[in-house]
Amino acid sequence: MLKPIHIFLFLLLVTRGFSQSINVRDSLKMQIANSNEDTLKINLMMTLGILLEEEHPQEALKIYQEGAKLSRKIKSPQKEFTSLINQGIANFLLGKWDSAIFAYNKAYAIANDLGLKEKMGVALVDIGNVYLAINQYPEAIEYYQKAEPYLNSRQTGTLFANMIDIFNKIGRYKEMMEYGNKAIQLAAISLDTVAWLDAHINMFSEKNDTLEKSGFELLKKALPVAHRKKDKYRLQAIYNNMAIYYTDIPQYYDSALWCMDRCEELKRIDNAQSGMIDVYMMRAKVYLKKKDFVASKKNGLLALALAPKTALVTHWEHIYQNLALAEEGMKNYPSSVGFFKKYTFYRDSVETLRKSELSAQLDARYQSEKKEREIDQLERQKEKQEQGIRFRNLIIQFGVMVFAFLLLIAFLFYRNIKNKQRLVEQQKEIQSSKIVELEKDKQLVISETIVKSQEEERGRVAKDLHDGLGGMLWGVKLSLFNMKGNMILSNEHVQIFERSLDMLDNSIHELRRVAHNLMPEALVKFGLTSSLKDFCDFVNSSNVVRVIFQQVGTMPRFDLSVEVVLYRVVNELVNNALRHASAKEIIVQINYDAALLTLTVEDNGVGFDQALLAKAKGAGWPNIKSRIAFLKGTLDVETSPGNGTAINITISI
Repeated sequence: MLKPIHIFLFLLLVTRGFSQSINVRDSLKMQIANSNEDTLKINLMMTLGILLEEEHPQEALKIYQEGAKLSRKIKSPQKEFTSLINQGIANFLLGKWDSAIFAYNKAYAIANDLGLKEKMGVALVDIGNVYLAINQYPEAIEYYQKAEPYLNSRQTGTLFANMIDIFNKIGRYKEMMEYGNKAIQLAAISLDTVAWLDAHINMFSEKNDTLEKSGFELLKKALPVAHRKKDKYRLQAIYNNMAIYYTDIPQYYDSALWCMDRCEELKRIDNAQSGMIDVYMMRAKVYLKKKDFVASKKNGLLALALAPKTALVTHWEHIYQNLALAEEGMKNYPSSVGFFKKYTFYRDSVETLRKSELSAQLDARYQSEKKEREIDQLERQKEKQEQGIRFRNLIIQFGVMVFAFLLLIAFLFYRNIKNKQRLVEQQKEIQSSKIVELEKDKQLVISETIVKSQEEERGRVAKDLHDGLGGMLWGVKLSLFNMKGNMILSNEHVQIFERSLDMLDNSIHELRRVAHNLMPEALVKFGLTSSLKDFCDFVNSSNVVRVIFQQVGTMPRFDLSVEVVLYRVVNELVNNALRHASAKEIIVQINYDAALLTLTVEDNGVGFDQALLAKAKGAGWPNIKSRIAFLKGTLDVETSPGNGTAINITISI
């Protein structure tokens, strides 16, 4: 038999996977009893109802009804919507179809009043699910189509997968194809593999030759996807439907049997005896067509052995029909006649059952309409009673309002006095905060002055060293070099003289290095980027660690004071990494975009606990923080033990 995939949206009959512990239920009941009448209590009631509804749906229904009543009392329409949806689910489980539809309709009305389109779609789909459960397919389609505009693409794709099977059952194949193509497209867009598989499986129809062939092609596309997903349930449906297709083509009988073997393997994994009867019945049918009557009988008897546990009346009918034909093929006519009589009995039983189901559906529809009219009449009577109650409440409210007005005057007088007192306190707080801000500004000005003074003094000292002492040392070197050519010295004195010249060269080099550190010449002439690159190259030349300099975007020249501060900060951060990080690589990155300068120094060293920064006793880190504060920038440290360190500086320029 054809295996469609049914998905009852929003009923959550499977996904309500809460623990069924009695202790949990008792705990929830105690919490509900001790809770105030608010949304928290309603949430607890809904949770308790979900725990109960599978085993005790009647008790769950009562809790949901109390939740709806409390929701109306505290004027929470969204909680009332949830309570009504859950009432519908409980009624659905109890088989109270009319009550379920009534609850869903009330939930829809609330969602409509609130303008909650997705919740409107939920209610409409649930109504359609009720009609689908009682085989009233036109009504199910009607509500599914009403729900369609309110659902997102994933929900709509899943809904369409259900509608495909309904249209197949009632023979509306054109619409089946239309919704099938829509379902496949939506599932592909929303990347919903399950809905995509369901649409491909449900597009197969053994009742229509054209759709059977096109559906078979879709099954071949779905098969590798189901294997990748390891979806045993859908693999069974695919192999079952492929076997149905092969059963009608003589040269593919063996392929049909192969497909049924795969079904059997999957069902045995799940220990699904109810599915095994379909496997045996299909095999019996194929072997009958192959005229292998012994194998057909064997599978028919296996199906018959399972029938008392799992079979429907229609199963009995087909089992006995196949057994009768197999016995006839083996010329066991007495056995064939016996099986044929049983087949005739169950065939008549199926027809009687179909007629009584149709009669029950018609009666249920009549009773449903009758109850809806009665419910509508009761609602009108209730509305009239509520109008009378509202009128009496208005009179009471008027008296309460007069009393409240007098209380309001007294309260306003009292509040006026309190406001004056509060205003005085606020003014005191504002003054205190202003004093704190002024102190901060004062500290900032002091920091700026110190930083400026330091850099000016560094520049002056560097200039004096380079131009004054450096020039003098260079002159001494030239004089000594000239004297060397005019003097006659012993070998020992020549060595002493040469060593003195070397020491003088080292002194000049050290003097230039100190002057460069105090105020790098490249920084003054060429700017921050060039001086940072020179600094990184200098560190690289030591072969102790690899330093990578990265520049992102075009870098303009900034005010010299800004460039000097940033250069000092990078210098200090790199030196810290060299001294403490044990890093193999250091990255210095600078980026300027839309008046925002970003500077990052990152290493792959040992890292440290950031809490240690607050306990740092040296002057290095406080100096870095004060320099960044001078530029009104932000400083962010990302580090942890064993994960290196990244320090990010951001400044608006």
